[in-house]
Order: sequence, then C-alpha cells, then structure tokens
Amino acid sequence: MLSFPPLPLVWPGFLVAAALMDTARARQLDALETPYVEVLSAILPKAAEPDRAAWADWLHEHKDYLYVAMCDEELCGPVTAALLPLFALLREDCLPTFSTLLSSLRMVCENAPAHCAQVANSFLVALYGEGEPFASALKTMVQNFEGPMRESLLEFVARVEA
Repeated sequence: MLSFPPLPLVWPGFLVAAALMDTARARQLDALETPYVEVLSAILPKAAEPDRAAWADWLHEHKDYLYVAMCDEELCGPVTAALLPLFALLREDCLPTFSTLLSSLRMVCENAPAHCAQVANSFLVALYGEGEPFASALKTMVQNFEGPMRESLLEFVARVEA
C-alpha cells in the first residue's frame, strides 16, 4: 500500500494562478491552452477579499491572455464563467482592463466561431446585471461598438440601450 502526504485542504489560489501565468509567459504562449484555463476556472471564482489587491494586479498583468481566450470555442465558456466572480470581487479595479476587453470582443465578433459571440453576449448581460460600476462602463463600451459587434451581441446591446 502506498502512502502519500495529504493534499492541502485549501490551495493558495493566488500563488497558483500567478505561477501558472508565469509559466504561460515563460513558454511564450500566444494564447492560453485548455489545461491553463481549467485550473484558472477552478481558482478565480474562489478569489477572496484578503488578496483583492494582488488579484487586481494579476488581472491587469494577464488581461490579454484572459480576454483572448474568449475567442476560442473551447475556452470562452470557462474563462467567462471564471471572470464573473473575479470581476464581482474587484469591482472598479477591473474597469481599466475594459479597453482590452473591447479589443477582444471585436475579435470575437469578427473572427471567432459564432459560439464565442453567444458566450460573450451572455457574459456581458450577466456583468451588466451586476449593476455599478459595470453598468456605466458597459454603456460606454457599447457606444464604441461597430455594426458587426452590435449584431453579434444583440441581446446585450438591447439590454444596455433599453
């Protein structure tokens, strides 16, 4: 019979997320791979107030990887599901990343599979439903949507402009 030391009951989520993204950068990945997103989707929803400032810095540093994952048919669902609770924790601290989010949404609407646009639409509707500070930021974002974005994210645009 083999004996193993027990795994920790609580993983240091922030440290795991930071090490994971450091590895992605060291490997010079153009985009996150499925195992990375699987781990992040388990960690991000558990981000807590004591590490709030560290998580805000982490999001600012890794926003490109996270938002570009929205363009991948396999990753868009898990990454957006993980971002919602992180945004709920960070509130106004995540708003400076919204210009990068807008750029990724353009890619989702122009080049990504239709499924990604549907997932992005649901994500934005849910985020808008969180109220302030997101509602105002998303209203401003919609003003920068071009025709294809407005068509691809129709439900979200209708909700914001209602």
